[in-house]
Amino acid sequence: MHNIIEIITLFFKNLMETTGYFGLFLGTFSESFFVPIPSEILMGLAGFLIYEGKWNWAGVMFFAVLGNVTSTAIVWKLGHQYGEDFILKWGGYVGYDKDELDSARKLFDKWGYGIIFACQLMPVMRSVITVPAGVLKTKLAPTLIATGSGAAIWLAIWTYVGVQLGNNWQQVGEIAKKFEFPLYILIGAFFVWYIYHHFFVIVKKRKKV
Repeated sequence: MHNIIEIITLFFKNLMETTGYFGLFLGTFSESFFVPIPSEILMGLAGFLIYEGKWNWAGVMFFAVLGNVTSTAIVWKLGHQYGEDFILKWGGYVGYDKDELDSARKLFDKWGYGIIFACQLMPVMRSVITVPAGVLKTKLAPTLIATGSGAAIWLAIWTYVGVQLGNNWQQVGEIAKKFEFPLYILIGAFFVWYIYHHFFVIVKKRKKV
């Protein structure tokens, strides 16, 4: 699996260097379709190209987020129109199974559009959460807004890291591994706060009645 990721990463690296922003768009588009390429590597390279003066921030963010949002719209449409069976049938070819769908469904049932935004800040879950959004017949516009806003933050962070690393941009993968666990802790703390705050507001309203 590690070798496959390296091959795919090298492919998109060459694509980005030869086709420009289109390669970045295709990279984030593919990553959202469960292709095993870490978005932090893509954005680290994009940051390096900004560092070299070949690309600019506006172009990077526009095409990177556009790739995520476009793939989300397609997956949403497929899930919305054809349902769970279709997603599971074709998702199996990229490793998406019923357990993953059930997990994503439970998260979405509990948190709604907020979980789409939050999952855009987490590896793997960035792709997984899109599927139940369509299957559960959610509205497209809020789904795309949540996806785009969350993706913009995630992609901007790793682009910035790539810019700061400069010629050492390839170290972004090692840095990402170090930050994964603290990131999950931070997001988990946010949801604990949200639950407490939500519960507190409900109790307060009931006392006033």
